Amino acid sequence: MFLKLILMPVLAIGLALGFGLSGANLVIVAACSAVPASSSGYAMARQMGGDAPLVAQIITLQTILAAITMPIAIALVA
Repeated sequence: MFLKLILMPVLAIGLALGFGLSGANLVIVAACSAVPASSSGYAMARQMGGDAPLVAQIITLQTILAAITMPIAIALVA
């Protein structure tokens, strides 16, 4: 979860700044890179015999934590 919710936005924002993005474009990069994992991962894990309950827990926790980390990432670049 650290990689998806914290490291990925930091890297994406760093790259966007390196490419000279600013303003609304930078906010869009921050928002898109800070989203939690897709809930379709649960369906895929279930169909392929994976650990679907674990995937459900990870997706739920990421969604809850994204409610905290997304506004922080957006506020840092706005």
